[in-house]
Amino acid sequence: MDNLGQLLFEIERLRASMCELIAKDPMLLNPEILIISQALDIKINEYNELLKKEG
Repeated sequence: MDNLGQLLFEIERLRASMCELIAKDPMLLNPEILIISQALDIKINEYNELLKKEG
């Protein structure tokens, strides 16, 4: 799998994990939601940077 494909896979995995946690805790009190959200932001930024380089 190429780098873009790998990043998309990781983004989707993190997004699904975050959605699952939010479904269980709609008040967003679970600190893991923030941790996953931050990791997701990093992966999205990496993806966008890679797109700029390859684009």
